Amino acid sequence: MEDLLDRELKQKVDSRRFKEKDKEILETVEEVLDHFTMEILYDLIRELRIKKILGAISSGKEARVFPALSASGEYYALKIYLTFTREFKKSVWKYILGDPRFEGEKVTSTKSLIYLWCKKEYKNLVKMSEAGVSVPKPTAHKGNVLVMSFVGENGFPAPLLKDYYEELEDPEGFYMDVVNNMRLITCKAKLVHGDLSEYNIMVWRNRPVIIDVSQAVHVSHPNALIFLLSDVRNINRFFKEEVGIDVISSEELVGELKQCMGT
Repeated sequence: MEDLLDRELKQKVDSRRFKEKDKEILETVEEVLDHFTMEILYDLIRELRIKKILGAISSGKEARVFPALSASGEYYALKIYLTFTREFKKSVWKYILGDPRFEGEKVTSTKSLIYLWCKKEYKNLVKMSEAGVSVPKPTAHKGNVLVMSFVGENGFPAPLLKDYYEELEDPEGFYMDVVNNMRLITCKAKLVHGDLSEYNIMVWRNRPVIIDVSQAVHVSHPNALIFLLSDVRNINRFFKEEVGIDVISSEELVGELKQCMGT
């Protein structure tokens, strides 16, 4: 039934809506995206006055990230969720079920789950940004497309911490910046990142930028403390073993953050 509805909807879309300049903008992404995603991008191009989409700077199994240049010269990051594997679909539920913000959300298909996951990341970015956390600034979300501020320069992304830690000017100060961001996430935004590591912290102008926050949960989530323990241990392990600096004990940091969770 869903396939039939999809076909009928596609037949109703007039391809002449796409002006030649819009087609040119979308050439970079059209080979990997379905019709519905192209329609969403078309709308966002108009709303944000995007004049160019560059090649993907991140290509995971579930999502790709593209730099996009607006007519005003501002760069955005377009994160496009493509598909979910069976294993990934199973894993995302542990971050959705139990989060009071998403109670009552209806998920009837893989597409609706992808849309909800994109919406979840946007909402998490909004909460973190409002709390003063160093994250990409959320701009918009529509369907399976999330638009954020671009972290980097002229379409070139800032490096990940895992690739740049040996170049840090002040490793101890950077570590404390990460810890302070964790405090803001939990104590002010009332969230737990849930997958924090050197793989999703960017280094921009010698400061950390936290990325990939779709899985972040509210502090009242039944598994929030488990996720927090994992975050703290991941960060401390990396800075102690790889960077080679002294860190706050995991027990002390978790104990401090637990007080913000009310547990």
